[in-house]
Amino acid sequence: MITACLTGGIATGKTLLVGLLADGDEEVAVFDCDASVHLLFSEPVWAARLADEFGTEILAADGSIDRARLRPLAFGNPMLRRRLEHLLHPEVRHRCALAVARARASGRVRLFLIEVPLLYESGFDVARDYEIVLAASLATQRDRLRRKRGLNDEVAERILTAQLPILEKVRRAHLVVWNEGSIPCLKRQASCLKRHPWLSP
Repeated sequence: MITACLTGGIATGKTLLVGLLADGDEEVAVFDCDASVHLLFSEPVWAARLADEFGTEILAADGSIDRARLRPLAFGNPMLRRRLEHLLHPEVRHRCALAVARARASGRVRLFLIEVPLLYESGFDVARDYEIVLAASLATQRDRLRRKRGLNDEVAERILTAQLPILEKVRRAHLVVWNEGSIPCLKRQASCLKRHPWLSP
């Protein structure tokens, strides 16, 4: 089984690319680190733990974590962000490692994709064979954050500043996909990537 981490900057299209690479293929399994964090935010034990750390104002009406309330706190204060990452990242890595082990033991998975936004920033220590970076220009990232996620310029800039520069991620990657154009263009690149000998043993 080949294990590949897919990373990149925020708003570069990582989830879309993962979907294109998996695309109903039963031999491809996916672990989404951001979705794992979403799940943690909805679990009562974790919601209570984070509320103890950061205050009950981050809770939604149903008792889960409200990301829209937590985001400006975390990205407005580097110490709070590091504390949040210190709490969440080990649990996400643990759950990812378990998912990889289950997929390998099943004998049915050819390619295991791990979508991990902060691969290089977090010291993600789950074993993998390859690293794929999805990249776009800073101008495109800013535009997508405004138009598609509704973030104001200040919050968007704090998030971008907290991440490793995209060209540094490109430098470290085994494979790079550039997502500056249309969705059909990304689909063509995904098709080429699926046929790459590293990912199609």
